[in-house]
Amino acid sequence: MNSIPQGWEIKTLGEVCEINPKNKLDDDLEVSFIPMNLIADKYQNKFSYEIRKWSEVKKGYTHLQNHCIAIAKITPCFENGKCVILQDLKNGYGAGTTELIVVLADKNKILQKFIFYFFNTTSFTKEGVKNFKGTAGQLRISKDFITNLQIPLPPLATQKLIVEKLENAFAHIDEAVRHLKSVQTNIPRLKSSLLHCAFSGKLTESQNQSHKVQTLKKRVVGEEGETLPFEPLHPLIKTEIPQGWEIKTLGEIGKVISGGTPSTSNKDNFDGEIAWITPADLSGYKEKYISKGKRNLSEQGLKNSSARLLPPNSILFSSRAPIGYVAIASNALCTNQGFKNLIPNGNVSSEYIYYFLLHSKRLAESVASGTTFKEISAASFSKLPIPLPPLATQNQIVQILESKFAHLEKLAQFVNASLENLQRLKSSLLNQAFKGELV
Repeated sequence: MNSIPQGWEIKTLGEVCEINPKNKLDDDLEVSFIPMNLIADKYQNKFSYEIRKWSEVKKGYTHLQNHCIAIAKITPCFENGKCVILQDLKNGYGAGTTELIVVLADKNKILQKFIFYFFNTTSFTKEGVKNFKGTAGQLRISKDFITNLQIPLPPLATQKLIVEKLENAFAHIDEAVRHLKSVQTNIPRLKSSLLHCAFSGKLTESQNQSHKVQTLKKRVVGEEGETLPFEPLHPLIKTEIPQGWEIKTLGEIGKVISGGTPSTSNKDNFDGEIAWITPADLSGYKEKYISKGKRNLSEQGLKNSSARLLPPNSILFSSRAPIGYVAIASNALCTNQGFKNLIPNGNVSSEYIYYFLLHSKRLAESVASGTTFKEISAASFSKLPIPLPPLATQNQIVQILESKFAHLEKLAQFVNASLENLQRLKSSLLNQAFKGELV
């Protein structure tokens, strides 16, 4: 351990704390029971509990009591910062998962919050990981590691001052974090609001005057009055769209093509030159265009499946497991059966359709069917309504969305960087605290 300020000492936790103290209680006493999942991570110092009789939990579990610190000893809970100061336990006592180590401070020597903040330091976590014992997946810190852990210890008055300074600084940091996370939460909402405005004409309403949308009676009821199977479900048909717009179905503005998978037992069907996309390839995918997935098909694989080669600018829409991933083909490719793909007509913007489908996940889910998992059929996908302005307006809307989304992406990057910087500031303050640099 590095040099310490004058008047400080180096002590082991075993010298100033009791490790894993035991309770002796009446069997009928109600106490708190804390499984690992009820302890918050990231050193939030939050937990909840169940209520049990002491007779039910006194054996085979870790004993707990008010004013102790409980820290997870098993990976990954240890690295994730599952650590709490126990207070307000039922009748002051409890029990918890065996994967906890409990530390009871000698209040005449060390403050519990001083220990808690020491456990928050990156150096403590690194030292713990370095001293893990056990087999893969069952790695833990030991009771001996905690007992023999050295801690720089100033006088109680200095400990109190350090804790006060940390808590004051952390309160300001946590307030900043709350504001940033509020912004972070609102970014998807802003995107959703922009998309709603885009497809109700509000992004371009300064160039157009709104009027009541024409009814879709002719689309829902046939020439002879018979009811057709599709009923428009999109809320846009109940609101206003600008003059010159129409409500079309996807089947009217393009050709719907499903995908397929050749036999996976025949290796000759794969590892060719034909890009082949599955829904898994779009999981977490944030780009608008996609050129290839993890696997390619061979010419034989394409021929031996129901997959069809799609031209560039085709729109890919995952139709099951899950519904709602969207991308545009940047080159010729095909997909598996988890997609309903649209090859748009020449007078429709692929990017416009992309943004509409990005906005229409709930609409698609509303017409999906199935028991094991929901899937939208090619017929239902073809009948999804889309508000369609002239091509020039489509392009204008796309340009506005892309500009505003780019600004929101920059804002998201700024927020993420700021959150990381605040976390680093916390770590820096903790390191300073235990070097004596805060007092």
